[in-house]
Amino acid sequence: MLTTVEKVESLKSVSLFQSLDARERLLIALICSDETLEKDEILCEEGEEGDELYLLISGKISVGKEEDGTWKELAIINENSCVGETALFLDQPRNASLKTKEKCHLLYLSKVLLHELIQDYPQVSIGIIKELMKR
Repeated sequence: MLTTVEKVESLKSVSLFQSLDARERLLIALICSDETLEKDEILCEEGEEGDELYLLISGKISVGKEEDGTWKELAIINENSCVGETALFLDQPRNASLKTKEKCHLLYLSKVLLHELIQDYPQVSIGIIKELMKR
């Protein structure tokens, strides 16, 4: 388990949160949980409700689809990246599955908790929107 300070430091490295100030990153860190997953673990599957954003602290994640029982890799997510923001912000089902390519350490950010935070601290959404617009 990461300490709150370690979570804040990790958030500094993720582009989605780089426009946030230290206080705003602390607010995000307080609602994140973290977990370590082993190789070939499934984080989420295509078609599921997008209820969490994943922040990859270390390791690699394969973005892909299962076709005829075979994994078809579409992209690789590297450390200090986030994945799942589309489903989280657009209330759409996941458009792909996520599987760990190696041991990974992740922060999880719940859609419900993030939306509550944004209601209480709207400036957080402005920082996130700035980063999303850069993509």
